[in-house]
Amino acid sequence: MTAAKNAADALGQVLYEYALVTERINKLVGLWDDARLADQPHGQINHPAWTLGHLAIVMDRGCVLAGGAQILDESWAKRFGQGSKPTANRADYPGREQLLEKFNSQCQRLLAQLRSSPADVLTAENLFERARPRFPQSGQMLIHMLIAEPGYHLGQMTGWARAMNLPVTF
Repeated sequence: MTAAKNAADALGQVLYEYALVTERINKLVGLWDDARLADQPHGQINHPAWTLGHLAIVMDRGCVLAGGAQILDESWAKRFGQGSKPTANRADYPGREQLLEKFNSQCQRLLAQLRSSPADVLTAENLFERARPRFPQSGQMLIHMLIAEPGYHLGQMTGWARAMNLPVTF
């Protein structure tokens, strides 16, 4: 088996896992009352309204790493980006359907960008200087964005739902 075939198989598995996690996020959030998505039970700060917006920003930045354009505006980045502070005020966030639409459209955009990008995009230097010590190459950061980031936040949302006595099913 060639190195290129191994890399293609590995990327295929990463994209498969990404699809599973995003599907689970959609199923979970679809079970919950929109009006409660910014509740912060027992001091749990990262609620689903913020988390969905945050993941949309992550995927938008992933598109940049994969050679595409950033399309979410600065107001979205301020509200949901790294260092933003989630609030318990539901009016501070778009509705569930808009959040899911933004999250899903960014996920699909990133998948399309990855499929159309040349392979050397993955070995290029990470464009985000602040993240280079941990992820020197774009591909390393993209794998984190595709698997670790949504998986971590899926776990947070599951914990949030349990603290809210809401259903958690996959």
